[in-house]
Amino acid sequence: MNDFLETCKARLAESQKHLAEAQQKLQRAQNEYQTAAAETNAFQHMVNFETRKVQEQQIGPQLPAATHPGAASVAASTRILEVNKTDLVRQLLRQHSGGMTAREVWSELKTQISNRNYLYSILKRLRDSDEVSVKRHKYVIKFAPKLGEARPNAILQ
Repeated sequence: MNDFLETCKARLAESQKHLAEAQQKLQRAQNEYQTAAAETNAFQHMVNFETRKVQEQQIGPQLPAATHPGAASVAASTRILEVNKTDLVRQLLRQHSGGMTAREVWSELKTQISNRNYLYSILKRLRDSDEVSVKRHKYVIKFAPKLGEARPNAILQ
C-alpha cells in the first residue's frame, strides 16, 4: 500500500510541475495577446484619424464661414433641407383626430425618425407645451384656432 501512495505522490509532483509550466505558457500567451490587441487598436485609431483628415480635405469644411450678412443665407440655402421631426409628429396627430398611441406613431414615422427615444422626447415636449394631451394612452393634438378665427371665449374690445 505504501508503494501505491508513493506512486501517487510522485505523479502529483509531476502533475503540479506540468500545471506550473502550462500556467507560464498561458501567461506568456495572454501577454502576447494583450500586446497585439493594443498595437491593433493603436493602428485602427491612426487609420480612423487619417481617413477623417483626408475626407475633410476632399470635402472641405461642412459650412462656409459667414464673412458678411449675405453669406449666412447662402450657406443655409446650400445645406440639405432637414425635415422638422416635431412638425411630422404634429401633422400625423392632426390626421388622426381620435389620437394615436406612441407605438402607432412610431410605426408610422420610424423611417423619418431614426431613434425611438427621440420620438418619446418629442411627445413629452408637445405634452409639456400643452399642444398634446394624453387620453387612454393615446396622444391627441389640441387644435389651436388659426390666426383669422375668433376664439369662443375671447373678449371683444
